[in-house]
Amino acid sequence: AAEATLYVPLNAKEAYSAGWQWSKFGAICEYSDCDGLICRITSEEKSELEVVRCVKHRSSITVPAQIAILDKVYSVTSIGENAFKNCDYIEYIELPATVKSIGKSAFYRCTGLVDIVIPDGVKNIEEYTFYWCSGLTGVVIPNSVTSIGCEAFYNCSALTSIEIPNSVISVEPEAFRGCSGLKSVTLSSSATLGYGAFNGCSSLECIYSRIPAATLFSIGWDTFNYVDKNNCVLYVPLGSVETYMATGGWDKFVNIVEYSSEVTEVTIVISDYGCGTYCSQYALDFSNVEGL
Repeated sequence: AAEATLYVPLNAKEAYSAGWQWSKFGAICEYSDCDGLICRITSEEKSELEVVRCVKHRSSITVPAQIAILDKVYSVTSIGENAFKNCDYIEYIELPATVKSIGKSAFYRCTGLVDIVIPDGVKNIEEYTFYWCSGLTGVVIPNSVTSIGCEAFYNCSALTSIEIPNSVISVEPEAFRGCSGLKSVTLSSSATLGYGAFNGCSSLECIYSRIPAATLFSIGWDTFNYVDKNNCVLYVPLGSVETYMATGGWDKFVNIVEYSSEVTEVTIVISDYGCGTYCSQYALDFSNVEGL
């Protein structure tokens, strides 16, 4: 019990702390049940809350930006460790923009989770955050994120594409291991890749690397282990093909193709039977195109 945290009802901490057995817990924190979300106050001065556990059995959950407790309004700024762990019934969860941190294993084995947008402002995707979220088909990583932790997306086998923004400087070991449905990956221009980062991503068809020749680094044999390097196309910045072909790990790819990050004109032909386009590097806005 010396290392465990005991969560107790509001205004009960003092009584528990005075109890002979209860006082042996490493930490005693007060909580409030906010419509099935167990929250604790992390800062009275800043009026901040953390979601520590979900106890409501719903397929769709919206975490509110603010919660009123005892006539005081608090902002939800963090999702605690293990907060939604093993909540396999959740399919969709919406996090508010006020959230700035997500604890490790927060969505561990949420196998029913289909889609999630990580709020802009979150700096780290901690280890095991989305571990074995095997139903996850889409995730948006904002430009605020600087690191992706060990096994953060382990065995997210339904993911088909992932874009790692240039803000990310570290992709930890086995971060995307076992993402067997992944077909397209866009790499940050400055991120290091830990061992086995994309091990087992056996469906990869294309990798878009933004890493320039000047800062290219060698990668281990296991970084892209089980990726078909004879058929997976590695797209690299202009003028860097020779460097990639001469650098350890990258040199195993048979098809290394240069691409330009600058687009001067794009022509798209839309036939009567519909349109099928895919472009990983460029965000195309069709909102003002008539007939779409």
